[in-house]
Amino acid sequence: MFIANEKHNILFVNHPLSVDQVAETIELYIPENNKKNEYKQEKNILPHFCYSIDIRNRIGQKEWKKLYTFGVIRNPFDRMIDMYEFFTEGSYERLAWCRGITETKEAIREQHRLKSRGFVKWLTDDPAYDYLHTAPFCGERFTPQVNWLSEVNDIFTYEKSSALLNKVYKMTKVTLPSFKGVQDQKKIKIKRANYYKLKPKAIEIVADSFKEDIKLLPEEYELRFG
Repeated sequence: MFIANEKHNILFVNHPLSVDQVAETIELYIPENNKKNEYKQEKNILPHFCYSIDIRNRIGQKEWKKLYTFGVIRNPFDRMIDMYEFFTEGSYERLAWCRGITETKEAIREQHRLKSRGFVKWLTDDPAYDYLHTAPFCGERFTPQVNWLSEVNDIFTYEKSSALLNKVYKMTKVTLPSFKGVQDQKKIKIKRANYYKLKPKAIEIVADSFKEDIKLLPEEYELRFG
């Protein structure tokens, strides 16, 4: 999914399990000519989430170069917890959709299985989730966030948003509000991660799989839970 603003020549690339607050803020505070998954009158260019290279190829290299393109990543430890909770919390229908399960009872059993085994086992030893076929999660489970944003001009981090806010102001002359509660959310997410009791193997898998993401995080956010 992407948001293009042709008036200001900017294009924001969103990706699975990014922080919704970023896209919502951009849409709300830079409303002029915002278009979701649309560019130069072509609508629904690509469905759901897509890699920046796919967006570039669809709108063309010439048009892509005219735009300032950017994306935002988040702490990958928290991202993987969110992915697990997407399957285990709330309606079983979300799990059924993503896994292509058609029988209600089977989907409910699968959700119960994930919950009973826990986050760490899902993360380290559940091959059924190694590759996800259905939106909003498509591709390898441990695909680095930077892979989704390989063609953008800049990649920012949610945990240190001042650079993003400054750049958007420079491009649009619009002052975006700071993302409220980032520090409070950090405390909540650390507490939540500790609740899941990540073990060394789980930490190693995430740290190794998302090492390119972690390089971009502020030093204090390079969390090693557990």
